[in-house]
Amino acid sequence: MYRNRFLLILTSVVVGLALTFTFIVVLAHPVSADATVLYAKPGGLVTGPCENWDDACDLQYALTSAISGTEIWVAHGVYTPGIYMTSTYQLKSGVALYGGFAMTETVRDQRNWQVNLTVLSADIDGNDTTDPNGVVTDTNKIHGNNAYHVLDGSGTNTTAILDGFTVTAGKASGDGVHEPTYHGGGMYISSSGSPTVQNISFTGNAANGHGGGMSNEGNAVLTHITFINNTTNNDGGGLSIYGNPVLTDVDFIGNQSVIGGGLSVSGSYNHVTINQARFIGNRAVSGTYYTDGGGMYVNQGEGSSLYLTNAIFSGNTSTWYGGGILIFVGDLHLTNVLFSGNWAGYSGGGMDIRQVAPVLTNVTFTGNWSTYGGGIYLNSSGLNLVNSIFWGNYGPYGSPFDKQIWIDAGPLNATYTDLQGGYAGVGNIDADPQFTAPITATVAPTTTGDYHLQITSPAIDAGDNTPVIVTTDLDGNPRRVDVPSVPDTGYGTPPIVDMGPYELSWPVADAGNDQTVKSGVLVTLNGSASSDPGGHLPLTYGWLQTGGIPVVLSDDNISQPTFTAPEVQDQNILTFTLVVTNSIGQVSPPDSTIVTVVPILADLGVTLTDNKDFTLSGEPITYTLVVFNTGPDPAFGALITDTLPEIASGITWSCISSPGSSCSSSGEGLINENVDLAAGGVITFTITTQVAPRVLGNLVHTARVTFPGDPNPLNNYAIDSDILVVKFFLPLVRN
Repeated sequence: MYRNRFLLILTSVVVGLALTFTFIVVLAHPVSADATVLYAKPGGLVTGPCENWDDACDLQYALTSAISGTEIWVAHGVYTPGIYMTSTYQLKSGVALYGGFAMTETVRDQRNWQVNLTVLSADIDGNDTTDPNGVVTDTNKIHGNNAYHVLDGSGTNTTAILDGFTVTAGKASGDGVHEPTYHGGGMYISSSGSPTVQNISFTGNAANGHGGGMSNEGNAVLTHITFINNTTNNDGGGLSIYGNPVLTDVDFIGNQSVIGGGLSVSGSYNHVTINQARFIGNRAVSGTYYTDGGGMYVNQGEGSSLYLTNAIFSGNTSTWYGGGILIFVGDLHLTNVLFSGNWAGYSGGGMDIRQVAPVLTNVTFTGNWSTYGGGIYLNSSGLNLVNSIFWGNYGPYGSPFDKQIWIDAGPLNATYTDLQGGYAGVGNIDADPQFTAPITATVAPTTTGDYHLQITSPAIDAGDNTPVIVTTDLDGNPRRVDVPSVPDTGYGTPPIVDMGPYELSWPVADAGNDQTVKSGVLVTLNGSASSDPGGHLPLTYGWLQTGGIPVVLSDDNISQPTFTAPEVQDQNILTFTLVVTNSIGQVSPPDSTIVTVVPILADLGVTLTDNKDFTLSGEPITYTLVVFNTGPDPAFGALITDTLPEIASGITWSCISSPGSSCSSSGEGLINENVDLAAGGVITFTITTQVAPRVLGNLVHTARVTFPGDPNPLNNYAIDSDILVVKFFLPLVRN
């Protein structure tokens, strides 16, 4: 513990008090010009090349030393940037920081940043209350003096990378005069910054001004980010945006501010894109001021836009306006967004809209509560709704429709939308959408409930395809899926989109490709490509033969059953159907596959000879029996038989085969053998027998090959006939 603190203090003294001396240290222990990876660990060295885990450096030293093209691998543990409130980790263009290492890795992909927590903390005096990993989980647990910003991404481009860290305990406690110490407790990014930030958790950071977790005035690219329990006294408890960032897969959970508890978006001529976001349990609260936007606050100026796709607002609260979102000014487009269980004390439990006309496509507002407009409070230049659902929102005043959308000012243009209380418009309906597990608005704020549609919902296949440009729904499943049992009531070329953010997913049976097979072969049906877009796995399978010569499947209820193709003389078509059932009992429409069975064409022939016409009784006889296949197909299981009269005895035989063919090597008695003959293959039997002495007559030996797929049976039979002769001994007569 003391050694670690001494090294951090020494680093700060060198950097903070003597830039010239720092330069000398770096020259005395240079990082190799061709080095690509520097290593950092808690209590690391403040001199040296940082070239392996054993000689890993202090993180601040490694970052200061790094040149463009360098990666810094940071071991798990807790790191603080120095001893001063102005101390920070300043990102650099061309330098990538990667956390999550166990100090055993040799390639970056071996790290696990979710298991090996790497914590960057602003707790410079070491007195904050943390969890066992060194993370401040609540800003009330920050004590004493902390650094203004844990990180600074100003003056960078997208080649400055931060990946795999937990950022905590930042405290931008400036007075607002000396910016940016007022903003961005976890991370501050000025208008000159465009770093790439991914796989980061901003937890327990605070600011007096903008952005408790992060203040982003630049064009950062944020991917897989969580903002948890960050706070501000102004706007953007989790994140404050004044620039043009791109956000993908971001979570705002339990953040708090006066304006924009989770996220605040402001500025002119800026364009913000957010895809895959969850705003859960954020709060806009104040004992003194009006509060705006528990989940998100939008107040963009001229020439700005905000596109938000695939998002959830649930359990967010605002003491006054906009439990989920408050938008004052801006060009706002929401697609595939769910608002459920949000609460606002005065207006707009789900959303409060002022001065603008946002476009909402495939959104659902349900279970939200406010005094005026449980779903939406509208006091603006208009609202455009399509393919949406407003049901089960509540407020103490007004009609059932007013509880969904309270209109103080501004026209409402709604089409193909399910609006409780009814509203005139093309394709609009007023019918219970039949959510899977809705929660009443009176328990808001809440994050419970399941707002997927049931199979009996009138909102299925009831939307308008025209505005649908996003190909997936809120779950990431295909956006337009036809449900055969539901009539299409919407507009467009089928499949018709559902209302709301969730497309009803249904299991899809895939019986596999059609096949053409030969008689007698083992056939495998393949339903393994069957799927369930909703992820309700595992699937169960049901196969049924619907045509052709009956066959027996190895198992009707597995994905890949087998059967033996029947023997046919002519082509025969077998048909099979497959249905699959998912884990919640949904049964797919059937899918079919065809198996065409064709006869095997193997022209087999046989020859038989002992190479003589007369046979002496009592002497051994040797026959050569040759079976051949001129193709075109192989013949598996062809039957070879022969006959000899009873006068033949002591019959034995041996067999040899050409490559690709097979037979038993030897046997006794007459031949009755199944053999395999490759196309062009030959099998040769050598047969030995004899007839007792003094037997006269004919010795007839026959052989036959039998195979169902032989197109030319004329050469399947052979015969060899010998005349038996007897040797006589005449007595010698003497004269």
